[in-house]
Amino acid sequence: MLGDLTSLAPLGEYGFGITSFKQNVAKAADARSNTGYTALRTDADCAAYGAALGPCITAAPDVATFVPDGQGELAAELEKLLGDQEKSPSAAVKLTAYGDCMTETGYPVRNFLELYQLVESRFPDPGAGWKVMESDARWTAAVAFERTAADVDSGCRSDLHTHVMSAVQPELARFVERHAAAIAEVRRQWSEYRATATK
Repeated sequence: MLGDLTSLAPLGEYGFGITSFKQNVAKAADARSNTGYTALRTDADCAAYGAALGPCITAAPDVATFVPDGQGELAAELEKLLGDQEKSPSAAVKLTAYGDCMTETGYPVRNFLELYQLVESRFPDPGAGWKVMESDARWTAAVAFERTAADVDSGCRSDLHTHVMSAVQPELARFVERHAAAIAEVRRQWSEYRATATK
């Protein structure tokens, strides 16, 4: 995944999105345990119940099930291009420096994926539901840990991030020019999907 490339992962100002994700999962668990919802016995009843809750709560089609034609091939080529750039000698030196910096500041990780997994491991199980999790001391500690980790990560990784993003620009420009039609088609399919999902 592109997000696993340490040099190109977004620099998080407040975190890595883990807090929001865990909170949403926990709230979804509460919704599933709602006695009014669990008493529903048919798909039609569930749909009617969801419609009554309003369009902001009713689930949209699962984005994970939709992949535009051609997107996979574009992503694979782009990932290789970016991955090769991260393996360049100049980037490799900065990647090693990133790992050293993180370790020295109390985060024993060598890349972004390891950091993400470390942060994620601090959170309690969201399957217990939000009503339970929000009063769990581990939740408060994990939220604070994510924010602090993001600050440290940003400080340790900004040089690597800037270096690789700058170095890869010529290759990215050629990639966009080479695949202009395919990129436009993927965008069209996403636009069509979003329009259908919001009806």
